[in-house]
Order: sequence, then structure tokens, then C-alpha cells
Amino acid sequence: MKSQYDKKPIPVDEQINLLECKGMEFYDRAFASHVLSIIGYYRFSGYAYPFRNKIDNSGFVDDTSFEKVYSIYEFDRSLKSLLFSYLGRIEIAFRTLIIDKFSVGTETALWYADSDNFTNKVECEEFLANLQYDMEDSREDFIQHFRDTYRDEFPPAWIALQIVSFGALIKLFRNFNNKDLQIQVAKNFGCDSLDRFISWMNTLVYLRNICSHHARLWNRPIKKRPEAYNFGIRNKRWSQQDLAKLYYSVCVIGSLLKGILPSNTFKKKLANLFNVYPFVDSTKSKFLGFPKDWQTEFAW
Repeated sequence: MKSQYDKKPIPVDEQINLLECKGMEFYDRAFASHVLSIIGYYRFSGYAYPFRNKIDNSGFVDDTSFEKVYSIYEFDRSLKSLLFSYLGRIEIAFRTLIIDKFSVGTETALWYADSDNFTNKVECEEFLANLQYDMEDSREDFIQHFRDTYRDEFPPAWIALQIVSFGALIKLFRNFNNKDLQIQVAKNFGCDSLDRFISWMNTLVYLRNICSHHARLWNRPIKKRPEAYNFGIRNKRWSQQDLAKLYYSVCVIGSLLKGILPSNTFKKKLANLFNVYPFVDSTKSKFLGFPKDWQTEFAW
């Protein structure tokens, strides 16, 4: 039977007292007060929860300090910024390749508006309806210029698809009925399986949304799990539990980046990030799925 939520709001000083009563250590209460006042107790508690005593769940395990938990929060913030940057590069490359490959391959700039090019015609119609709405709502100069200059209902793909969301672009790509052109796009990312490529891109949309909405990524199960692939990593077989950890998704990002940016520094920057946060580095295997020798194991 469900209960009535009856917890009352409490000021920051009392929040600190509550955490302290549960066994959390504080080296600088003024610092803790400032942190909680700008990020909130509830958000902070998501990073502290894994350090609760599993026996009775009434307090924290020994050596759990506010500063250590906050370092995880700061690591997570930096990690999301790093991932968002590289996810943006993948998204832009994906958008550009779709526009170029499909436009040249179909010999028309309006391939996306022709339902004959798609497996599911209803999805095509829904896409166009959403695009029409987005164009009317858009304040982009290039959209306004097209509407003021031309009488055509839709602009060419290289204009129209600039305002389409990452998720909608993947749906459009998946629905396209020319498999040869789809494979050409996937192979530019170094992926020779269309189904796996689509699965991976769907995971990236999920990760991008987490990063852009500033949600917690550290110790978060990846619900949009990508299709397994060993990447040549010691013939590793990935379990469903492995796929739910961030490490596998990081492997996916690294693999796709290798196809479009062979000399990228993603791996180096990720390693540097762990070096900045030693407490996170010591717990990365448990909470993120990173093996201790992950830098030598990555076969990108």
C-alpha cells in the first residue's frame, strides 16, 4: 500500500546536521553549506546514496566525507561536459553525412519529403508535420531567409535538417529505405552493421539528453543499452550488466570517433579527468564499469 509523502523542507544547516547524524564527515561546514545552497540537498544525495550502510541503510559507511561525495559530483559535471562536446561532433558528422550521402544518392535535395523513400510512410508524414512546425517556430536566419525568398513548401535537406533534433534525425535515418546509402553513412563511422549502428546512435541520444539536462550520469544504469560488440578487446563478451554501465557506452563513443576523427584526444582527456579526481578513479570500476587497465584495454 502506498504511503503519503510527509517529509518537510528543512534549511541548509539542518540538512548538514542530518547528514552528520547519519555518519557523514565534514571538514568545512561553511563550504558544505555553500555547496548545498547552490546544487541542492536532493541532487547531492543522489551521489551520496551508494555510500549508505547496506546493512540497515540508516547511515553512511566509514570514511564517507562530504568533500569526497562532492568530488564525485564535480567529476560527473566535468564528465558530462566532456561527453557532450564529443557527442556534438558525432551528431554534426552524422547530420552532414546523411545530408550528403542521401542527397547525392537520390539525386534530389528533397528526398526527405518524398514518402516513397521511406519504409513507414506514416512516420514520414509525422516527420514532415513536425518539421513544418519547427520551421514556423524557428528564429534561425537561414530558415527565415528561405521562407521570405522561396515559395517552396520545404527547403533543401542541407537547410531543413539543420533544425531537426538528433533523435528525430535518427528516426528519419532508420526509416529510410535505401540500405546501401545507410550503410555508407555507418561505414564512415567505422561500423559495418546497420542495426548495431542505429542501436549505438540511439544510446548516444540518451546520453546527450542526460548531459544537456544536467542529470546524474555517474553510477546511472544506461537504460538505452547499445548492442554489444567486442571492439577487439581481448574477445570480451559483454553481459547485459556490462552494457548497462557507462564504460561500454564510452567504448561506443570512442569507436565512432575513431571513424570520423582518427586523431581525437577523447581517451586522453578522459584519463586526465580521472587523474584530477583520485577518489573517483579508485571507485571507477564499481560505479562506472571501467576496468583498472581500461586505457590499455581500449582497442579503438
